Amino acid sequence: MLKGRSNYLCLARYGQLHDGAQMALSADGGGFDAQTWSKLEEWRETTETGDRTDAPLDDRQWASVSVSARECPGASRCSVGDECFAEKAKARAMEADIVVTNLHVYGLNVVLRERHGIDITVPEHDVLVVDEAHKLAPTLQQVAGLELTEARVAGLARALGSILTDVPGGLERSASSLGLALDELAGQRLTTLPDALLSEIDGADQSVGEAADLLKALPTLKDHAQTERLRVANLAASLRDDLQAIRRTIVDDVCWVEPGVQQARLRRVPLDIGPLLATQCYARHSVIMTSATLSIGGRFGVFADTVGLTPRSASDPSGAGPERSSPTHRPTRPSDSTDGATDVRSPSTTEPDAGDTDAGESGGERLDTGQSDASQSLRCRRRRRSDIGAHRGRAEPL
Repeated sequence: MLKGRSNYLCLARYGQLHDGAQMALSADGGGFDAQTWSKLEEWRETTETGDRTDAPLDDRQWASVSVSARECPGASRCSVGDECFAEKAKARAMEADIVVTNLHVYGLNVVLRERHGIDITVPEHDVLVVDEAHKLAPTLQQVAGLELTEARVAGLARALGSILTDVPGGLERSASSLGLALDELAGQRLTTLPDALLSEIDGADQSVGEAADLLKALPTLKDHAQTERLRVANLAASLRDDLQAIRRTIVDDVCWVEPGVQQARLRRVPLDIGPLLATQCYARHSVIMTSATLSIGGRFGVFADTVGLTPRSASDPSGAGPERSSPTHRPTRPSDSTDGATDVRSPSTTEPDAGDTDAGESGGERLDTGQSDASQSLRCRRRRRSDIGAHRGRAEPL
């Protein structure tokens, strides 16, 4: 089982709080009190995985001792990188035949692979099995999209407080002004960004840039403090990238301001994730999608369209096939010939019989783009290196 990085205790952040015990026991240090901090220290000494599942902390406290993928400076630049729980979990996954993860982790891998050309959040693999596949498109849209809130800018200002004794007030003012501008647009879809909102985004971008310059000007710090500096610098760089990307002309994306109980969110997501799945999934390995809710009225066309698949047979454009059979689709790829489809199945794969039914263990329909066995979770079957042809017959527990 492989989870996202924020699900594992960050030893660098824990170490920094431990070094500054007074901050750790204050309201600004994650809401810890003496009793909770004592429980955390005891858990830290006994946990083998650092998994938050059994940590004695609430969400706010956990946020003070964990990092997201966009914050982490990387094991090679971390003061405790050799002991990192998240890196150890990933190393175990590298040695496993089957890795089970969630759609967010895998979706992030798809997005990063498009940018960098390699698998980053999950190991290289031959087969992908997606359970609850009806959630694939919206999840990938969320991961590939952008989100901007007042809290992201204000959070950077708070993070700077762990490094700088004098945090520039412009960052907090930019956060507040941005929040007010978003509140004015709550519930609206935006085909273009209003001038007032663009002005606030530009102001926040300038403030974040100034904060990043201050971090760069600092001398090299020691141990956990240097790791924290790199973490905050990554936060600033990620936020600035999103501020600049979100103001670009809206063409193939949908953009709206989502109202919330505490704050409004500016969200921008791609309308069509089919091409991304075609190039980064279907063209690379066999994919099996399964869910109890893939079809609408017995037809799979709507789902297939949302994930970039087209019916295998031109005589059955809906992809419904026989009423009780599971259809086999092929991915739509921008570079294909006029029919816009390419068969990525193995030449040895045979067409399913008209009367066949494969509902899996849960009775869900199966959408098969490859030649592998079905499963009831999102799994990546590893590409073996040293044990080709020798199946170890187990799923490595992580």
